[in-house]
Amino acid sequence: MTPIRKPAPAFVGVVAGQVATLDLPIGKTYHAIYLAGTVKNTGAPPAITDIFGPGPINVKRNGKIQRQHLVTELDALNAFDKEDLRSNFYGATGQIQGQLTMPTLAVGTSASFAVGDTIGFTGGTVAPGGQQAQFICVTAGGLTTANWRVKNPGQYSIAPTSTTPVIISSAAGTIGTGTVTPSLSLMASLLPNGLGLSGSAAYAAITPYTGDTVTFVIGIFFADLSRDSMLARAAFAWPTKWPASANPAADLTTNGDGTQQLQSLQIEVPIANNANCSGQTMLAWMETTDDLGLLVDANGNVQGSANFVAKTASPLTAIVKWKRTTVPYTAAGDLPILPPRRDALQQLSLFCQTGDAIGSMQVVKDGTTMLNMSKNMNDETLCKRGMNELGLDPLRFDFLADYSDNPLDAINLNGSNEFTVTPNLSNATATNKVLIMVIKQYGPPD
Repeated sequence: MTPIRKPAPAFVGVVAGQVATLDLPIGKTYHAIYLAGTVKNTGAPPAITDIFGPGPINVKRNGKIQRQHLVTELDALNAFDKEDLRSNFYGATGQIQGQLTMPTLAVGTSASFAVGDTIGFTGGTVAPGGQQAQFICVTAGGLTTANWRVKNPGQYSIAPTSTTPVIISSAAGTIGTGTVTPSLSLMASLLPNGLGLSGSAAYAAITPYTGDTVTFVIGIFFADLSRDSMLARAAFAWPTKWPASANPAADLTTNGDGTQQLQSLQIEVPIANNANCSGQTMLAWMETTDDLGLLVDANGNVQGSANFVAKTASPLTAIVKWKRTTVPYTAAGDLPILPPRRDALQQLSLFCQTGDAIGSMQVVKDGTTMLNMSKNMNDETLCKRGMNELGLDPLRFDFLADYSDNPLDAINLNGSNEFTVTPNLSNATATNKVLIMVIKQYGPPD
């Protein structure tokens, strides 16, 4: 299985306020599509929602929506899988030119520095992809030089309002306990825990400057990159062509040689039309392989297995779908939700409105309680299971039901009599009282 990475065909209809469409070539197996949207904002620092949005991104298979999510929801759930799957942005020169900000952090232990010591960023410019920069950090024992991973490498400068426990100074002094406000000439980034500092963030937040032209890149991953093994990741990729079989699939087109293929695979991206924005463009690139999809027999044996019976075989077309639903509420307290009882449920995520929160949640299937936890307990459990702690969000509650590389080991809702998800809203003060429910489920295409 050799990966092929190259530009996708051009989008059609890249116009502010309209929906752009990407028609993908049929015959490949798709592992990932990377969307790159460019925009300039003269009224505020450009944001990813200045090019993507406000409606949902749709992934269509044979004209039917199989995945639907806002760009912010896609980014949040990608990042929850792995920090490296979070969206990136780049300036016109291919480097990030933006403001680096960190929260005010407490210094847990006093540390001294001498005249002429430079405390802060010392690595100059970090080329994209380098992912490393050198910093001199204040520690309990003095000054320590260390290399730290940078999420978005590029050229950084600090906004005047930024605060961080690293400073540049030309005078001797001592950093005591409390907080430190940097000088305006500060250039700094990540600080490690355990070196006399408390509360340091694993990644600094970087934002563009007002007036920048910025390209935002986000991935739609068909292969499941959250899996640990390469084989398990590839198993979830989306084929668009299958070998000849005794039982052709009704929604596939049969070619002259007996092979079967999709009629179409499309991605629809809404182009934002925000004030002060211009220069909107959208392009994509593909990560594919030339593998054909697998066949499966009447007993569920996959092509290549010992008990596979070719005369009962048909194309294995099951995929991971993302289903997006709005759930209204009126007050705090329990909110019973009845998701559709079909397919194998892998993950269910509830997004709250700003100002509201889900304090706990219960999940019951056919009388068996699958989850009954506070948000804090649930988040802690998921992080210990390998989910990305930096991807947690106080406005989102995640229920994960897939702990193996076999998607059928998730919660099978086919034939179930009851499946109830009951979040408990600790408050309900938002004007727009709607939860957004995004379900990842494995099963036949819709």
